[in-house]
Amino acid sequence: MQTALLLVVVLPCVRCVRHEDAMVKAMLGEDKKEDWGERTAGSYCCYNVDSLSRGRFTVVSKGYVNTDDIMKCDIVADNPCPLDSERFEKNSDGSDAFFLDQAKIWDATTDRIDDKLVKDGMEKVKAVLHTHVKNHVGAFEAYQTKKIDDDYKKLVDERTKSAEQVYQEEKARIEKIYSDSSAEYETKNKADIQSAIGEVTNTLTSKTADATKANAESNVKSQAAADEVIKAAQAKLIEDMRQSEEAASHAIQEATDVYNSATNKLTEDASAELQKFVQGEQNQLENETEAALDTRKKAFEEVVAQEKETRDVKLAPIANLVAHTTGNWSVASDVSAMYDTNKDKCGGGDCCCLGTLGEDSRTYQAYKVPKNFAFSTCKDTAPYSGGVFGLGTCQYFRHCKSCIKKLCNDQGHCGSVPLG
Repeated sequence: MQTALLLVVVLPCVRCVRHEDAMVKAMLGEDKKEDWGERTAGSYCCYNVDSLSRGRFTVVSKGYVNTDDIMKCDIVADNPCPLDSERFEKNSDGSDAFFLDQAKIWDATTDRIDDKLVKDGMEKVKAVLHTHVKNHVGAFEAYQTKKIDDDYKKLVDERTKSAEQVYQEEKARIEKIYSDSSAEYETKNKADIQSAIGEVTNTLTSKTADATKANAESNVKSQAAADEVIKAAQAKLIEDMRQSEEAASHAIQEATDVYNSATNKLTEDASAELQKFVQGEQNQLENETEAALDTRKKAFEEVVAQEKETRDVKLAPIANLVAHTTGNWSVASDVSAMYDTNKDKCGGGDCCCLGTLGEDSRTYQAYKVPKNFAFSTCKDTAPYSGGVFGLGTCQYFRHCKSCIKKLCNDQGHCGSVPLG
């Protein structure tokens, strides 16, 4: 019994030894050519739905021993990913492949496979991916629609800003033309008024001087006459001087009235003429500004029409995106139902899966899998339980005693995979 026990302890499963040996070589740098966990036997595939667009799968193959972050995967399936990230996540033109593109890539790959068991496995994994497509494609459609609408608004804003700048420049040019014209006319108008007022002022000055001179001459004559007949004509002298002053004052007042009347008339006429000119300029300014506004409006309408047409072209393929995408990812109803049926048997936690494992695609094995496993690939499932206080528990993807007891016959034989 001791020898038998020793053999069990010393001789772990061949699969485990092979993987551990490969890991040691990788750590020591002795096997640099082998990219452990990528497209090699003894790997599982981690599928995730892109968190940003929620419209495409990302994939990576990981070794069985790399299970620390396995619950970060949305879906886990045994064996390396049938399509690496470059082939599954990108279209032939280098653009990102989304759900609909990836369904076509998946189907094209499946069609090229001759091995019936491998082809059947691809279809069962597709059934699981289909459930996630259904859960996310609506959000992806909303994401795509918003992205197209945001691009549309951004392009319209950029192009209308250009049209607005053209309008503002044209408006400033028009306003400067009429501002300069009005200022020039107003300056000329003021100069004409000043010239006319100068002439009237000269006339007033001349008449005032003439009246003053006439008064002075009259006074001299009167004074001369007074010298001869002072006594006899004193009263007459005073009266003549008074009349002379009144005449001079009257002449000055008359000239002043004429001056005021003339200057007022000149100012009023010039003001009316200036107002008429300014109004005419204002009318032309408004007409040209209106024309510039009309040009801007037409430019805006043209931009919106062109960008809307582009947006509608981009939105057209999204019109039936949900139905089209889910349709392309759909599988036979019995395959689709297998995922939910097997998952329900697990009880929501880690699970025992009866299925093929790793390189052995001809024999059923009973092994432990996480709750995000592609259960449609299992022939049968059962809740996982095993070990005591964390000891003796099975690791993921290991043909384990606890699962063998639940899923295989009394002799621990799981049986061969039926080819039909």
